[in-house]
Amino acid sequence: MSINNMKDLEKFIQGRLSLALKFTQQEIYKVIQENIKNYYEEKVFYDRTSGGMSVIPNVYNRTYQFLNSLIKTDVIIRNGKVSCSVMIDTNSLDYLQDGDIVVDMINRGYHADKSLNDGFYETPRNIYAKSKFWDDSLEQLGGYDGILQIFKKNCKRVGLNITN
Repeated sequence: MSINNMKDLEKFIQGRLSLALKFTQQEIYKVIQENIKNYYEEKVFYDRTSGGMSVIPNVYNRTYQFLNSLIKTDVIIRNGKVSCSVMIDTNSLDYLQDGDIVVDMINRGYHADKSLNDGFYETPRNIYAKSKFWDDSLEQLGGYDGILQIFKKNCKRVGLNITN
């Protein structure tokens, strides 16, 4: 690429920043999705046939909506700023409660909460998760400072060395 003026330089840097952000987004997505998967693999349900614990609930059929709800937005350049998101698509969640409430409940450590079932199915007790998908993901990523370090690493990867 030939850089002949400030506009060309800005376009070049924005392109590199977009790529670094896309790499960072993918790393964040991977960590969160792994924690969501771990949530589904927890043996927290009593198995009446074996007397042990299972990943399959007895009182309702899992739809796996939450497992498939994590999304990545496109990288957008607007007014000289480059941005994207990794988030739960709460609109895709069709549970008995609002998607935001469900996601918060899951992150607080519930697999089932008898107070939120509106009598549709009989959850005999609250069933707690061992993990909290969002909090655990943020901790694995090193918090917001850790995410910034991942972004800086990816900037260097695409040829933009950020020193501070």
